[in-house]
Amino acid sequence: MTAVTLYSKIIGGEKTKDLVILHGLLGSADNWHTLARQYALKFRVHLVDARNHGRSPHSQDHSY
Repeated sequence: MTAVTLYSKIIGGEKTKDLVILHGLLGSADNWHTLARQYALKFRVHLVDARNHGRSPHSQDHSY
């Protein structure tokens, strides 16, 4: 299996805790941007696109 660098975006500054949001099937990190801004008041929010979703790398080889 080959390592893949996923797209991620961090919203918020240096906070005491990190919050990682992984979107649902067929979604993208952009779907969470509005809520992430609210969560960023208390957390450093990491929005991550899964492989073959959003801005992360896409591949013909894909299975669950």
